[in-house]
Amino acid sequence: MITDLHFKFVEDVSKRNTALLMPAISGCCLSAAVLLAPSHGSVAETRFACLQHVVTEVSTRMPTYRFWLLAGHSAPQPDNRITRYYKLWKALSVRGINIPAGEYLGEFIQEADNSLKFFGAVRFNLAELDRVYEVIVGEHVSHVVAIQESSDDLLPSILAQGWTRPTLRGNPSQVILNTLCPRAGVVLGVYGEFDDPEVAVAVIGMRDVICRLNQ
Repeated sequence: MITDLHFKFVEDVSKRNTALLMPAISGCCLSAAVLLAPSHGSVAETRFACLQHVVTEVSTRMPTYRFWLLAGHSAPQPDNRITRYYKLWKALSVRGINIPAGEYLGEFIQEADNSLKFFGAVRFNLAELDRVYEVIVGEHVSHVVAIQESSDDLLPSILAQGWTRPTLRGNPSQVILNTLCPRAGVVLGVYGEFDDPEVAVAVIGMRDVICRLNQ
């Protein structure tokens, strides 16, 4: 059990600080509530424990928000009949990744240079978080977000654009941040690779929204 958790509030993530530094996005000043924990033992277990704690806090303090997993292929896939048949979720299942139950949106395709990427989304409840985490680890481009029902209409455009994230050391996608945060959504950044001494989970959004986690 992890007991030495440390929270830090960052008023402007685009300004130098010791917890989370990110590029500015157009027209928005983003804040973050960052949970830090030393990775004693298994980094994967520490990461999941932090994610679980943060998701529980968001659910408690922002009860009108709903959680979505935005997932996709991190690397281009070969353009063939097998890839087009399996798309995203079936391909993950074939790899042995457990897929969370929930409300699914359609799978969106990106085509380029004889390769494909598929992107999809599922709304999940907290009981599915372990499976959500499996997807995040299996495809590091995947993100957890929390939005109000009135913002559900933003998701298809994100999935149609697609997005990138190099590793779990990288910041969340600018596409997702730019689209959801101005509508009071929050994006969870999960940080920490196998050899990192510390892992973090950050809740990123507009200052007035993030302040609810610091009351």
